[in-house]
Amino acid sequence: MKALSPVIATLILIAIAVIAGVFVLRQFLIFTTTTATQEYIEIQDATLMALHKPGYLTVYLQIKIKNIGDTVVNVSKAYVDNESFALTLNRLLNPGQTYSASGPIWSFDLTDPDEREASKRWESGTEHLVVVKYSVLGTEETVSQKVITR
Repeated sequence: MKALSPVIATLILIAIAVIAGVFVLRQFLIFTTTTATQEYIEIQDATLMALHKPGYLTVYLQIKIKNIGDTVVNVSKAYVDNESFALTLNRLLNPGQTYSASGPIWSFDLTDPDEREASKRWESGTEHLVVVKYSVLGTEETVSQKVITR
């Protein structure tokens, strides 16, 4: 029986090392993608209400959120469309815990022509994006849901 030449033996060892490296890299990418996409917060219900008072339109947000993850989550705020229209929450939620909050996110002076025009985007039937900002394990995350104004 003849021995393999050192060149062929080296090529075989390099091929085995490359295949093992590709396998390890694939497993690592699957693991990090799976853990990075885990959701911790679920918006169970969100309602936007535009309430008219003499000379004013006030937009209220009611929201119910639940920690569906396996670790404590710090929920900082819920906002609509952009962070100008926000409801500050500052709440720690344990796994499985539900939290409801409501409050005004903006008020428009309807006697001001510019604000009256801006308030039209909040009329009943308009669609808005509600976003909940939270942090988990030192990383800031968001979850969102579309909501129709009542």
